[in-house]
Amino acid sequence: MKLLKVLFLVVLVSSTILAIARAENIPPEYPFGLKWGMTLEEVKPLCGELISTMTRERPTYGKDTTKKLTSVMVKSLKKTIWLGESEFVHFIFDSEHGLEEIDWRSAPIRNYRFDEAKKKYNELLDILTNSYGEAPAVKRFSGYDSFDDKNKLFDCSPKQGTLCGGVENIWADEKYGAAVVSLSTHKGGISYISLHYHSVESPVAG
Repeated sequence: MKLLKVLFLVVLVSSTILAIARAENIPPEYPFGLKWGMTLEEVKPLCGELISTMTRERPTYGKDTTKKLTSVMVKSLKKTIWLGESEFVHFIFDSEHGLEEIDWRSAPIRNYRFDEAKKKYNELLDILTNSYGEAPAVKRFSGYDSFDDKNKLFDCSPKQGTLCGGVENIWADEKYGAAVVSLSTHKGGISYISLHYHSVESPVAG
């Protein structure tokens, strides 16, 4: 009976968070079922195989200070199964504020016409758009230059190096942080889909 009550509360809280996100067009406060501020020890049981761990100092955005951060990379996260196979999930933990950033990247999608990657990307974009509304900001790039022509997204010019192009859809809010879903295409018919979240405490928030 206690377990059923707990499960009911989890579902209720999750539904409330999504309802707020839909109503106010903001990214979720708790991506992948995780909570900003969690410690590494709290996150570990939810992760797959550990790939690497590194601690470093990073400048704080807009301030003349640095933050001590622990960067952790794992093979998978149980809450991302619906996204498909991942190449890695990357976490940033702040020594003072705990979990601040989450990056999920898909396993390489190999298709020379990029059809499969575009289909998976649009499916993920639809999920986020249904939750948060249309992305307030969309950035497209070819090589390393920004542009607006959608047709150039998959144009692999010899001058661009290995990166053909990509697109990012960005939701940001000064109270909740930001969410970014992106697709990058590379020569040889390789694509990656990424989903990034960061809290307002993150050094990249500003």
